Amino acid sequence: MGVFQRIFKALAGQSSGHPLIAVGNQGFIDDSTLSASDLAMSTIWAYSAIRCIATQAANVPVLAKTVTADNLIEVLPDTDPLQRIVYDPNVEQTWYDFVEAAVFWWELWGHVPIHIPKVDGEIISYMPIRPDKLRAVPAPGGGIAHYGYDRIDQGRTDDIIPADDIVIIRHFHPTNPIWGLGPAVPAKMSLLADFHANKFNVSFFGNNAMPGVILKTDRVLNKTQRRRMMAGWRTAFGGAAKAHGVAILSAGLDVKTVTPSHREMAFKDLKDTSRSEILAVYGVPPVMLGLLEGSTFANAQEQRHVFLTGTLQPRLKKFLGRLTKAIFAKHGVFLDPNFAEFLTTTKTLHERKLEARGYWRDGITTLNETQRRKFTKDLEA
Repeated sequence: MGVFQRIFKALAGQSSGHPLIAVGNQGFIDDSTLSASDLAMSTIWAYSAIRCIATQAANVPVLAKTVTADNLIEVLPDTDPLQRIVYDPNVEQTWYDFVEAAVFWWELWGHVPIHIPKVDGEIISYMPIRPDKLRAVPAPGGGIAHYGYDRIDQGRTDDIIPADDIVIIRHFHPTNPIWGLGPAVPAKMSLLADFHANKFNVSFFGNNAMPGVILKTDRVLNKTQRRRMMAGWRTAFGGAAKAHGVAILSAGLDVKTVTPSHREMAFKDLKDTSRSEILAVYGVPPVMLGLLEGSTFANAQEQRHVFLTGTLQPRLKKFLGRLTKAIFAKHGVFLDPNFAEFLTTTKTLHERKLEARGYWRDGITTLNETQRRKFTKDLEA
């Protein structure tokens, strides 16, 4: 049986669901045991940066190509069975879903396992699985014997996966040859600062709507009187809706502020610093998240260009390179991201229009050719 026949047979035998879909309870996170990935999922800027990278990566057109006997590069036709495997990775996901999920987990944990089950030695699908559910079981003589995958599904809590059926795409880790180093690990202190600043903000506005205070009086109060005074103060001034009310003090009662105000704490500067550090470690400029304060047209375009060329391109090339080596290379197929169209910005379109007009004024092109060149995506002759 040939390669294509085996692929068709394997595809026909796919089940309606992937065997390694983990289901777990996602409850409230205890901040006393927060890991770096927990913090990233609990901090708006880390989550927004990861989501930006994942969705932008999924948006980049990817072409499945092969090298012919004449050393020419050709795009696989849609009728090729290998093309179907590229754009239909598994029964649960489209190509967009696959890339979005895989890159999201990659950025969150620093690595993402790709499960590649086989039938008769041929890969029939590939699917990202949760990195926090996978553990490597060492072999007696060194290396990895197999992987264990923990899940909650019909009473089964562990699956054994052959080592050859897992491909790990990872960020470089200087001390761990198996797992990757996620950006949230070096950014943990900034994530903690932002996390606790948000908790303080919620407590500040949700509990008392004003700085913490001490009520001082020259009278001796028993426990009942103290409870009544505290309850009365909270009734009058507790909650955001009662902020900036007027208090009338009598009988020697004095109020002393304990908690400093947001201005005294330079709260905005603290939040801005944490945001800048978090976005920097993920390589996502503010404009990519819709943060336009202080941005001009020129530097907004420059920020977008820096993100695409400095963050997205290297990540996606590494991601597709690992997939090609593990899955497609043996069939003579490689995955090629098409950044030419994706990197086009409003500024570059404007520059191309000016260049086309210059060709016409110099007599290089006719007026009709110039009109076509204004809106073409490639000005090369």
